[in-house]
Amino acid sequence: MSYESIQLPKPSVFEGTALNSNVLIIASGHSTKSIVDKKDQLRKHFDKIIVCNYAFEFFDEIADFHIVAEKTSKTSTNYVYKKLSEGNFRTDLPRIVNWKGIEMYPERYNLIKTARSNFGGKPDIRKYAIGSNEGLLIGDVGSQSFSLGSILLCAMHFAGMIGASSIYMIGADLCFKDEYDHFYKDSVYREPPKIVKKKNAHKIIDVDLSGKTYKTTLFFKESAECISSSIATFFKGIRIVDFSDGLIVGTDKQRIAEHLK
Repeated sequence: MSYESIQLPKPSVFEGTALNSNVLIIASGHSTKSIVDKKDQLRKHFDKIIVCNYAFEFFDEIADFHIVAEKTSKTSTNYVYKKLSEGNFRTDLPRIVNWKGIEMYPERYNLIKTARSNFGGKPDIRKYAIGSNEGLLIGDVGSQSFSLGSILLCAMHFAGMIGASSIYMIGADLCFKDEYDHFYKDSVYREPPKIVKKKNAHKIIDVDLSGKTYKTTLFFKESAECISSSIATFFKGIRIVDFSDGLIVGTDKQRIAEHLK
């Protein structure tokens, strides 16, 4: 199965559909725990809401888009397709899924196929395709042979594509602030399942943040650096606000509790 042979729409169908909008990206870092009980407030404060990966389980009812940028396979730790298969979630919500493994997702959902690209280092944040290159934005390959940027950079690119004038992020911590690796009970990075080959396991390192030392992955540290550089280079003219108190720099750091007042 090839990308072009999959008869599903691409993210480009949403280009310019939310001009001058305030877009919230909800990722799966620890800071997202603070908004699980604030769905009504979030819906009132933001024009568009993008949920990433497993965060959809908690925010599906208020989301405008759900993005799963990592490829899906039976040997990966991306089990979003299983969650969707087992539950009754919204079938109208556009779910933008990496084309590699998209056939594993139930057909009842509103699936949008996506590729990923670094565009040779010259993306247009408002466009899905430039010449022969198309996809959601990723960075270069990092020290462990993973493409940097994580789901966050893909979601930020998509927010730019739809027309965001301001992009707000939460769950973009990119480090582990308690015993779990995400805002929900999960330790897939520090205690990888047996299905993960040793060569593909993430390297765990220490990182300093606000005078404290936390555990993170080498991939997350390098991705934070990649995203920070991308904000300064590619997202000029878009206000970037980060509620996460994490590793990304070059943003307007705020507390979401104050924003929602």
